[in-house]
Amino acid sequence: MKKYALGLDYGTLSVRALLLDLESCEEAATAVYEYPHGVMTETLPDGTALPADFALEHPQDFLDGLEVVVREVMKGVAPEEVVGIGVDITSATVLFTDEKGVPLCLKPEFANRPHAWMKLWKHHGALEEAARLQAVAEERGESWLNYYGGWISSELFLPKAVETAVKDPEAFAASYNILEAADWIVWVLTGEMTRSATLAGCNSNYRMDTGYPSKEYFKAAYPQAENLPDKLVGKIVRLGDTAGYLTQEMADKLGLKAGTPVGASIVDSHAGVIGCGAASVGDMVAVFGTTTNNMLNAVEGEGIYGIQSSTMDANVPGLYGYEGGQNCVGDAFAWFAENCVPKAYYDAAKAADMPIQAYLTEKAALLKPGESGLLALDWFNGVRSPLMDFSLTASIVGLTIRTK
Repeated sequence: MKKYALGLDYGTLSVRALLLDLESCEEAATAVYEYPHGVMTETLPDGTALPADFALEHPQDFLDGLEVVVREVMKGVAPEEVVGIGVDITSATVLFTDEKGVPLCLKPEFANRPHAWMKLWKHHGALEEAARLQAVAEERGESWLNYYGGWISSELFLPKAVETAVKDPEAFAASYNILEAADWIVWVLTGEMTRSATLAGCNSNYRMDTGYPSKEYFKAAYPQAENLPDKLVGKIVRLGDTAGYLTQEMADKLGLKAGTPVGASIVDSHAGVIGCGAASVGDMVAVFGTTTNNMLNAVEGEGIYGIQSSTMDANVPGLYGYEGGQNCVGDAFAWFAENCVPKAYYDAAKAADMPIQAYLTEKAALLKPGESGLLALDWFNGVRSPLMDFSLTASIVGLTIRTK
């Protein structure tokens, strides 16, 4: 009997499934499902207008995509041949659920309330809350702050959860569990409420020795969010450990075998570290996508100014992982193609049967570095390392009438 591992990769715009042959280590099958709702930045599905800096996703897209991609890669494969399931996801994507795991936004009474929806990593609505949380952490001398470069980013988990507590207290009160979307998918698969130590450590200021920030800290910053730690429900599971086993209900939906082990979830970019074979101290990996993440394996997890995080089990079990990077890379390329490319380039790309990005890359490869005379600052969505300031903006200088 052949043996396969099933990987589920939830990205910003789609979910991908990979069936890996564990004997040959070759891809046996892949599938992609693009989210029908994409990233919601202007309105909710019912037309409710969203405030500026919002970036939300639809949890039903995640559920529908799960069934589609797994069914696709399992064609011709016996359910018992899949011996394990792994989940990675764009992290700090925050979801509010009831005690059965039903997202609040899927309930009629919360469907038109933006703060009850799933907040994507690049949701920047919590700038004010992040600044206040950081100031209070500094005032109180919270020891964990140092391990996050001395900053609290509005992209992280806790500011977004606090934002809901402040802006929509009813939604916050109705939330039995506030969790990462990755942990929610594992909950859906297994029926077990667990939380990934990797995601908690990288995004929620969780430390193995001290746990989450205290109720006293949240009360000092925002009394409305004092009981936030009570809503971080679920046993912490370390990277490489089993979070639970596939339920019969989900096995029937997906065409898999009940009881198949499901591993603790991991941040999508961090999965690329060990996926590259970078499992030793000192190994560093740069992952390019919608964002870029630069990740380093280390024995000790010291705090360093300007990093995003220093977390045990971030990349590889038993090692600390340092993380930095930028939050607008693929998004900036997409922005450029959609807003700054003349029709003639699109016509030429179509004639060459090439995607516009591939055509632009081909043209750029003919230029020497600096030949255009342009200098671009790539803060199209604020800046991560080393400033962690999401109010900053991009610029392009050196434009002339001859610039193409």
